[in-house]
Amino acid sequence: MGLTYPYYDYSHIALISIYIILAILSVISFMRSTSKKNVFIISFLIILLVSSSLRAVSFSLYIVVYEKVRSINGNLLFLLTELPSFLYLTFFSMALLLSIQIFQGSLVVKAVDMQKLKTVVIIANIVVYLILAILFILDFVLYPNETASVNQPTSVFQRIIQFIAAIIYFITAVTFFVFLFKTYYEHYDDKFADAVKTQESVQFKKRSNGIIFFAFLCFLIRAVMTCLTIFLKLSFWYTDLIYYLFFEIIPISLLLYILNEMTYKAGNIVFGDRPYSEVNENSRLTETSGYLIAKYSNSQISNINK
Repeated sequence: MGLTYPYYDYSHIALISIYIILAILSVISFMRSTSKKNVFIISFLIILLVSSSLRAVSFSLYIVVYEKVRSINGNLLFLLTELPSFLYLTFFSMALLLSIQIFQGSLVVKAVDMQKLKTVVIIANIVVYLILAILFILDFVLYPNETASVNQPTSVFQRIIQFIAAIIYFITAVTFFVFLFKTYYEHYDDKFADAVKTQESVQFKKRSNGIIFFAFLCFLIRAVMTCLTIFLKLSFWYTDLIYYLFFEIIPISLLLYILNEMTYKAGNIVFGDRPYSEVNENSRLTETSGYLIAKYSNSQISNINK
């Protein structure tokens, strides 16, 4: 039996393959990591593994539905489609925390209170998932026999969930932009003036800024697209390929590559056996004095050599 929609099937087989590769890369990243005992790192990679696997499953079901091989419950298909999106949002929020923590490894005085920032991110994620759980349960209970659709939501609760996703995409885009502007540009001189600027830290800062700005653009465009698809039906065979490739796969791949490289290089300095501790007056004096001693000792030695 031949394929009725070969281009659609091949494009989604390509997406399935890419997401399987992402899932495998998450496992490789864990094996390569020097911080296997760190709960944050483990959670970060597990979320990537689960979300990529669910995305591969959902696109497999897309082909089944589009080719009319068998009927699939519409609520289940929508759940498998939307849940990875929210898991990837959690992935990005954790990646942002991770990049800040790695970058602050090169600072004498820490510019960001990591404990407070982590608390805010955790609470925000918990609230979002509680709201989603309620909406998904209502969708399954009140619309038990919803028709499966690969193009747009079909029930009231599915539209609400997709609208919430659009709002979160927009908030995430704004958050990335504000963080990039406030932390790295507007207040760079007064917050990062004492940074121990190694070649690796400068390189990471450039890469991190580029990825954060790219993520800002992706989430901004994705917010608009997610909102539009609530009302517009985009049924082109290449829609999913372009959308997920540019707005999900590429930013996640770049982010995973950079963070994998930097966590491997940073090793135990940032994520090892020594836990992250808040900066107080004593630690600030100790770190600053140690940095200044090293700085001026090196300059004196260089002067003597001259």
